[in-house]
Amino acid sequence: MQAEIAFRLGIPALDERIGTIKSGYLILIEGGVETYPYLLLHRIGFTIARDYGLKITYIVMFDDYEEYYEASVNVGLDIRTLRYRKLWKYVRVDSFESVIKQVLDESEKTVILVDATSAKIRFGHKELAFLKNSLRNNNLALLLAITPELLDKEEVAAAEKIANIVLRLHFKIVSDEPRYIMELIKHKTMPKNAVILTYSIGALGVRIERLQKIPS
Repeated sequence: MQAEIAFRLGIPALDERIGTIKSGYLILIEGGVETYPYLLLHRIGFTIARDYGLKITYIVMFDDYEEYYEASVNVGLDIRTLRYRKLWKYVRVDSFESVIKQVLDESEKTVILVDATSAKIRFGHKELAFLKNSLRNNNLALLLAITPELLDKEEVAAAEKIANIVLRLHFKIVSDEPRYIMELIKHKTMPKNAVILTYSIGALGVRIERLQKIPS
């Protein structure tokens, strides 16, 4: 096996608390379509490929991935060049079993982004444990985006238990202004240094507009 992968998400306020992501990590991102999780996945993936030279496999469940690609280009992410350099590829699947199969088929030193936010997928603790073990054995890391409202509570609980890091996204209207909120609810040093971030996503990255520490 090659040296294990190591990278950061490219969001300084989070990186300071989360630290370096390594082989075997599973990061769970919870949020509905109104929080634009696919843009966050694209932004993180773009940074990882550009700054660390790691391959990105973006898995879309059920939807047409070309629509996601066009949206990412519209916010200034040069995914086209990454695809040309063979650092980025899209894969469409129709089940969680297909996600696991894709993970087993991936080459080493790849970061896998799974967008399941528009899908009512089915998985249990056993499937997630197998997936996480496969990441470590194959020198991979994975970010899984889900919409909790589409899943059973048991499935969400299983995912949160297995994941190394859990981020929860919210959308709110505050004083007639839209606010995108990212809550870090699980990482290796919890509950110390937990935070809530108000953020925006664009060509220059994930911009933190407000950072609030949660008392431990």
